[in-house]
Amino acid sequence: MYVRWRHVQDFLLGGFATYGALWLAVESISAFFVSLKPGGLAGYSALLSLAAIGGLLRAWPKKWVEFPIPASDSPFEIRFSNIFGS
Repeated sequence: MYVRWRHVQDFLLGGFATYGALWLAVESISAFFVSLKPGGLAGYSALLSLAAIGGLLRAWPKKWVEFPIPASDSPFEIRFSNIFGS
């Protein structure tokens, strides 16, 4: 499996978005509870690892895409796979 540039972009975008959302939540909570503010290597590495997990979840290739058809109750589904693979 090769890495496409779009997957790298999705990973970085998802990672930065997750990091920003976590940082906003931590800073907002630590304004009221000073003891919960992360400090040191452990707190920041936890934020970075959660951001990396968020980026991986966003960049992981999809197995299928489904679109609802407005005129009926039927969905339109596209599956991505190797037709000759096992």
